[in-house]
Amino acid sequence: MAYIVGEGADMAMVDCHASHDHGCYEGKKVLRPVPKSENEQFSNTFFSEGNGGESRKSFHGYPNGYAQLISSPKEFHLEPMQIDTWNRDNPSLEFVAGPEPAASQAPPGASYSGILECPCTDRISKVNGSICSDDFGCLPFNLACLEEPGSTLISNGNKICNLDTYNGGQQCCPHQSILLDRDQNPWPDVKQTYRLKFRFYYQAYVPTADRVSASHQDLRRLYWQTEAWAGEYDIPPGAESYGHDDGATAMTDDGQYTYTITSEWTAGEMIDLDDCDWRNTSACSGQYKDSEGVYMVYAGGHCHAPNCVSIELWNQDTGELYCRQLPMFGKGDITNDKFDDKGYATLPPCVWSDDASEDLPTRPRVPFDAKLYSVAVQNSTYGSVPKLSLFFDFIELCYFKDRISSTIYHTHLTGASLTLPSHPPTPRHPVVSLRRYSHTGQMASWQMRGALYY
Repeated sequence: MAYIVGEGADMAMVDCHASHDHGCYEGKKVLRPVPKSENEQFSNTFFSEGNGGESRKSFHGYPNGYAQLISSPKEFHLEPMQIDTWNRDNPSLEFVAGPEPAASQAPPGASYSGILECPCTDRISKVNGSICSDDFGCLPFNLACLEEPGSTLISNGNKICNLDTYNGGQQCCPHQSILLDRDQNPWPDVKQTYRLKFRFYYQAYVPTADRVSASHQDLRRLYWQTEAWAGEYDIPPGAESYGHDDGATAMTDDGQYTYTITSEWTAGEMIDLDDCDWRNTSACSGQYKDSEGVYMVYAGGHCHAPNCVSIELWNQDTGELYCRQLPMFGKGDITNDKFDDKGYATLPPCVWSDDASEDLPTRPRVPFDAKLYSVAVQNSTYGSVPKLSLFFDFIELCYFKDRISSTIYHTHLTGASLTLPSHPPTPRHPVVSLRRYSHTGQMASWQMRGALYY
């Protein structure tokens, strides 16, 4: 996650709002932008459109005429979510996993390290409703799963919903956690040091004048989790769960397994979020009592490698499929493409526009009372342990860039610049690679941007 903060706000420690922020618990403080006055509307803007989040090739952008507006930007604040998997004994460019704890279930030869899944190592214990560790003390177990139709996790018996069965994920790897067992510390004095370079592009906003519309329309973030609101979920090994989880696990024709979760909600539930302040709460979109709905402009699902098969967003009332995202996995051909990271998932978002010159689908009109439906499908053939729901966002390089026509867009890339495609990729020409793993701590959230209508 990242914020750009303008002159009208300052960063400060505030109470964590349990309904809208991951990992909140009573008494927890988080660093957030705080507007200097109630009249500040564009004092800061929040970036987290992590559609897969795992590859610097994932496109992030808005069509002509839309933007995230920020007044007099002065600061950039980043909250990196990353895990050190550097194998100090491997000098080659080929990936070779380093030490892994006993709880890791990454299969032999996997193109990723099992510690990326945040397994609960032998440093972890469960005491009186809390998860305790040698590294971070005790923190309350705060995952809350919804009953159907909000989420199918409880009816499927998902392990993530219960402290007794929880075996990995965000709860087992807070800040500065060690994800190896107690007897593992192969390189105690070899730290990893790296540098980040950020480049920002911008366009000036031109307000409405002389009956001419403003140059850009601000887009508000709309957010929902298919695993509402646990923040992550377990993907059990298919051979163990098949026939025992209310149909969540299915077998494919070639003998592999898939695991599916769903969620149903109304569009308005992404808007009227209690008393939250959209100006300083990342998952809050504000309250719009006079508007009737939104025009969908951007939708990006969060679906991790190596399991991701697909994630879909439907209008349950009309049967319309708004967005279907299918991952494209890197093959590791860095000789010909230095960004072709092996095993990383590029997940093209869905982008809409009413501007015919952009050759994009027309914006869906979504009333606030519309029933939305999300379906997330993961490969669950092999077992492995918990994967942190957002860890592979790695470092998000957030900047404004003139991408389509003459509009401000935001893009976040992983750690490097890249040549953007001449046209934003959409799911019209998907490539599917069915990976053969399963894990816990997966996430299947929707991060959308829309324009209000009245």
